[in-house]
Amino acid sequence: MVQITSLSVVATVSAVSFFAVASAAFAQSAPAPAKPKPAPRVEKPQPSAAEKTQAPARNDKIMSIDELRACMKTQKGNEEEAAAIKRDQAEFTRDQEALRTEQAAVNKINDDLRIRAGGLRAERDAMSSRVAELYAMAEAAKTEEQKADYEKERAKLTERNRAHDEATAKFNAAQQEQAARVSALNARIGPFNERGKTINDRVEPLQTKVDSWRESCGNRRYREEDEAVVKKELASIK
Repeated sequence: MVQITSLSVVATVSAVSFFAVASAAFAQSAPAPAKPKPAPRVEKPQPSAAEKTQAPARNDKIMSIDELRACMKTQKGNEEEAAAIKRDQAEFTRDQEALRTEQAAVNKINDDLRIRAGGLRAERDAMSSRVAELYAMAEAAKTEEQKADYEKERAKLTERNRAHDEATAKFNAAQQEQAARVSALNARIGPFNERGKTINDRVEPLQTKVDSWRESCGNRRYREEDEAVVKKELASIK
């Protein structure tokens, strides 16, 4: 007895969602990145028992083996492309998190540099005020004891100035290193966003093919022995 079954409709595929990582720059706070949406699930729905036995009113003609072969090949291609999009989206999300982590690290260093710069400016201003005080102290020093006290304070200020110069040099080196890191991060952002666009650009053409398959093949009836033959053919294709 010939067994008749209906082809089920392939699930649709949604667009891949991604966010643009904001450029990080010293003395600026990068905006918080948007929370990525979860990857769409691409599944093949299983026909119910009623769907297998009930013939569609729209097209009740049983497909020939050639028609079935064309439908199954298209369905296989659509499912493979949907799986590839999901895989690329997962890799994109992974790299998105890596960029987000890098951006957070850059912003943290920016904040630290701003704090260090503020401390250096405050110390510079304090030393400038101390110079004025020492000038007045030198003018007022008459006794040997007063002159000795002045020399001690002048030596302390000289040491503070040396330490400030050393801290400033380290700060400048850290700022240059940070600038290089920011440039490297920014260089990755453009290609990253383009990669996300490329993934999304593949979704609509696939959806068009899925819709076309639904119109031509969805819920069409076929012989199970023909299906077995086509499955063997498709399995042999590498």
